[in-house]
Amino acid sequence: MSYKKSLHKGRMLLLGLALAGVASGFAIQSADAVSADFIEGTQLYQRKQYRAALAKFAATLKAYPGDGSCYYYMGACYQNLRDIPHAKQMYAEAIKYGKSQPPGENALKALLAIDVEYAKSVVPPWNWKLQKMLPGGGRFGNPDGTGPMQTASSSSASSSSRVQTYARSASSSASSTQSASDASLPANGKIPIVDNPFGNNMTYVTGYINGKKVDHMLFDTGAEMVLFGRNHLRDLGIPEPTGPATSTVKGVGGSQDAWRMQVDLQVGNIQRHNFTITVQQQMNAAPLLGQNFYKDYQCQVDKPGRQIVLTRSDVYKSSIASATPYGNVNNVPFTRQGNLVVVQVEINGRRVPMVLDTGADKTQFTKEQLAQAAVTIPQDVTVGSMNGVGGQTTSVMFPVSRVKMGPIDKSNFPITVVQQAHMPYPLLGQDFFGDYRYSIDTVNNAIKFQGR
Repeated sequence: MSYKKSLHKGRMLLLGLALAGVASGFAIQSADAVSADFIEGTQLYQRKQYRAALAKFAATLKAYPGDGSCYYYMGACYQNLRDIPHAKQMYAEAIKYGKSQPPGENALKALLAIDVEYAKSVVPPWNWKLQKMLPGGGRFGNPDGTGPMQTASSSSASSSSRVQTYARSASSSASSTQSASDASLPANGKIPIVDNPFGNNMTYVTGYINGKKVDHMLFDTGAEMVLFGRNHLRDLGIPEPTGPATSTVKGVGGSQDAWRMQVDLQVGNIQRHNFTITVQQQMNAAPLLGQNFYKDYQCQVDKPGRQIVLTRSDVYKSSIASATPYGNVNNVPFTRQGNLVVVQVEINGRRVPMVLDTGADKTQFTKEQLAQAAVTIPQDVTVGSMNGVGGQTTSVMFPVSRVKMGPIDKSNFPITVVQQAHMPYPLLGQDFFGDYRYSIDTVNNAIKFQGR
């Protein structure tokens, strides 16, 4: 089934549903090493292909110099290859850049098992957390004799097994907090990006609902739920929901009645059984693949490579990629509002919270949101119309002087103001960030941009 009707899509806000929201939090820490090379490197490491993994981590460092996680894994690779001098060097770099975050801590644990005196020499004197891991508590003392060093000194295991044990224990710990349904999902996945016949900037994938192929589903970080129209189900030969509507879908263009139903939904190698989708009365565009389908994964969107790479959150977390240096401009923190990803964007120098929306072709505001951003609609505008999940509405478009978020800084950038819409935040659309490669890191709550 293919829907080739061009759509400048708005957002949906589902009312009357008990939404399972992700906990909100503003994470200041950032993780650089989430490139495809890094992910592949960790997978090669787990398969004990250490030399191949080293090449992938080295490639990652070219794009992300000073990444503590990469240095830690390189040290672990060299250690398993019995190249102790290079292992010590890489662990020292992990301590330098990883500091007292997991890469630094675990590099120090490994280094203490290899060469205590060398470990003492590379720990910064001001880093009390790492100093207290040294014998006797380092400069800060450890009167009770407890701490990580006691475990390291009393163990008779080989230094090689220490690295492997760390990786296993981290994975086990993460898995123990994973729900049964989450843990049953594949650890890794790839979703091919399919040809876009709609003439817009958005990202489409192929899915299967109850075994029926859907040629184009819109990968949509701005939609909290997976959304179909009753017309989609009719065309697929799938029974429509019956009874009175159970909710209302609101977005650009107004609102529509909606129903919930359980289906089997597969996209790529990710399959969810008895999965809840929302069905609205009529939808004149492709179905939306919303956040509740892939919320358990880190998503790397690689449009030039025509794929979305997925890593299950517990697996990603156990890779300690979350503990790299602070303050990288390429990493944009976000907060969660329900399942929506909300980032801080500068509009003419004024900070404005906006939804990072892969399902919006254009960057969009309501009049009220534009006023809050202290932007005035000029007389010289382009008048048009927009279709959204709620229907059609009039719109105007004009440029603002500057829009900036993280590494992306655009001048004379066109924004669209919609007449009728129900959306809690303005939408930062694909016209702003769609030409970049990026990852959505839900462990650290950060969008990580990796260049064009």
